[in-house]
Amino acid sequence: MNTVISTAFCRPDLTLRSIISIKKNFSDQDFNLKVYVDKASNSSQNYDKNRETIDILQEANSLELITQLVEREEPYGCAKNIFFAIKEELNTNDKIFLIEDDIELMRLHKNLPEKLFNYYENENDVSCITTYSNSIKLPQKDTYLALRPCSLAWGTWKKYWEGFEIEDIKKINASSAFLNEIKSRLGSDMPAAFKAFKHEKVDSWAIPWSIYNLLKNTYTSYPKESFVEVFGHKEGATHTKNIVFNSNPAKKRLNSNNFAKKPSIDEAKFLKNYSFFSRAQRKIVSKLKL
Repeated sequence: MNTVISTAFCRPDLTLRSIISIKKNFSDQDFNLKVYVDKASNSSQNYDKNRETIDILQEANSLELITQLVEREEPYGCAKNIFFAIKEELNTNDKIFLIEDDIELMRLHKNLPEKLFNYYENENDVSCITTYSNSIKLPQKDTYLALRPCSLAWGTWKKYWEGFEIEDIKKINASSAFLNEIKSRLGSDMPAAFKAFKHEKVDSWAIPWSIYNLLKNTYTSYPKESFVEVFGHKEGATHTKNIVFNSNPAKKRLNSNNFAKKPSIDEAKFLKNYSFFSRAQRKIVSKLKL
């Protein structure tokens, strides 16, 4: 593993916890940890938290907890900050692993991203790997493949990211036929998400990246259980405030002899997490938990 990217904005405590978890999980390897922190506008309600986050990251940089800190000189927004961070790093790396500031890696399986990268590197239809998984029942293997990419603790190769441009996806016609296709192949929530993205009602790189992978017919490898803890429902959340993620924490290490190479029934189980019923159920359960 050459480079791990972390992105940050206004979650100082979670950002530090995330960085520490990265250091613990990749401690057996020589790797660069680069943090790209966005800038809040002077009028932003997140201004103070953003400044606190930057102060913590500057201290972490001085203590060499991270390899490099990149501070945006103007407000980028979530999508632009992440998109250009990946694009910049893939100019000098053949693959990258990215973790946003609300993610902590579990220590159960150290260096798991590198293991997944090595296994799937020559699988021509696998464009991404992730160490997160939604809850699925009775998985057939230790990993499964899905067309819908993951934006939580994930990685990709330069050869797949090249050619992806957010603005190109925005130009795609949202015809009824196309919306039906993305509903059946990416989840019933995606048509509305895609239309919101096209009309610039949501600041997202993950939605166009999902559409891009659908068009290329490339898959993401998911573990049967989640090797990360997600705190996206807590402080500073943009799209997932108060929504607890539905995942089963991993109980043991993955066995590469039992990795999936082809899509299976597990993809259909995975997509059930994105049905309107499941999402509504998550909101209700989340409110009860919180």
